[in-house]
Amino acid sequence: MPIGFPNFNLWITIDRIAFPICNIDIYWYGIIIALAYLLAVILIIIDTKKLKLNVDNVIILIVSTTVLGVFGARLFYIAFSPLELTFANILDFRSGGLAIYGGLIVGALTVYLLCKKFKYSFLKIADLVIPYICLGQCIGRIGNFINQEAYGIQTDVFWKMSIFSNGGYINVHPTFLYEMLITLSLFIYLFIKRKTKKIDGQLLSIYLIVYGVGRFIVESFRADSLLICDFKISQIVSVLIVLLGIVIACFIVKQGNKNIIDK
Repeated sequence: MPIGFPNFNLWITIDRIAFPICNIDIYWYGIIIALAYLLAVILIIIDTKKLKLNVDNVIILIVSTTVLGVFGARLFYIAFSPLELTFANILDFRSGGLAIYGGLIVGALTVYLLCKKFKYSFLKIADLVIPYICLGQCIGRIGNFINQEAYGIQTDVFWKMSIFSNGGYINVHPTFLYEMLITLSLFIYLFIKRKTKKIDGQLLSIYLIVYGVGRFIVESFRADSLLICDFKISQIVSVLIVLLGIVIACFIVKQGNKNIIDK
């Protein structure tokens, strides 16, 4: 069914399925995520060469973080959904269900451990990849629009989005669009800021604080949030993410002042 923005007279009909391969349907969502990932990897490798880091090590870091991050996103979703926590369910990606926070948490832990192995500064590597994580998040939300998912509660705001649900059209908050705008703005800012940052970890702390606050606000409009004891999981994690960003900001400021004093 068409999905659109009635006040802008904009209606779009897009099939979730892009094309089949050997009786297996390939979805636009998967294609969009793959393209976002490929673009982010290319840009990270370009920056890796500029920073004169070992490209092979960074590729190992990217691949390891990707694989474990995807499983982390799936595990996080299942842990707080009605699905039974089984190995088969974790591997059943085609049934849908990934939570970005699970991917970020497991991905960050993977990066930290590999940075120790390669003797890299975790904060330096985090600042390298964070802008492109933002870009990937922004592009990935387009898939939510095509799937008609991750939308908000019913509303009558001017920019309302109309979707077909339960036999008729309803007007909802386009929450996927809200997060797209947040991550796009954050990407642009971090991409520019990286050239003038004064200490490693600065971009990471900005991302955690701004994205955490933005996601907390967006979740208040979501209609499909995962819950625990009537609290939205993503809002709880958002608060923790913001607190972590503040802790990192305080740490790097303290380190920066210490370096100034030592000099």
